[in-house]
Amino acid sequence: MAVYNKPVPACNFAQTAAQAALRVSHELVGTEEIDRVIIHAPDAAVRYPGCDSMGPYRNALQAKMSIPFSVAATLTRGEIEEENYSELDDADIIRLVAVTDLRADPGFTAAFPGKQGAEVTVHLRSGRTIRHALPDVIAATPSDIRARFRAAATRVLGEDRAQRLEQLIDGCEQLGNAGDIAAQCRLDAPERVLRSAS
Repeated sequence: MAVYNKPVPACNFAQTAAQAALRVSHELVGTEEIDRVIIHAPDAAVRYPGCDSMGPYRNALQAKMSIPFSVAATLTRGEIEEENYSELDDADIIRLVAVTDLRADPGFTAAFPGKQGAEVTVHLRSGRTIRHALPDVIAATPSDIRARFRAAATRVLGEDRAQRLEQLIDGCEQLGNAGDIAAQCRLDAPERVLRSAS
């Protein structure tokens, strides 16, 4: 019962910080107004290998492990999507990573592992501060998971095949042959290329 579906396509420890950053992004006019970013997280998150990485990022996996990158990408794009990790040298993201400070927070540390809180504070050049904190990660809902599946499957397979795949998965207990699901996933056109996760 402790298992949850991650809302952010990144490291477990980047989840809550990215969710807090998303809330901050809704109050921003643009990232050019950001002077510095401070992230507070549990000590376990700050010290986990790769989570404090400030780059350079050679592959998507390194960016997905980095809490500063996840927060910077969310602030820059104003969304939490797989595409946040597609342009590792995006100038706006890299600038925000460079002005980010990741700190262990005693309160979040004390609450961990029962809760995985985080806070993102953005200091603007105008002197204004935007801060959002979450006491724990907010798990992806079943509808979030379906929406993500539909978007990803449609991009690769097209809308009709993605819908058929979803129907097969929904009815998998009645399938006579699980290979029908694999067959629906098979790419027909050689020009379709999947992007590597790394």
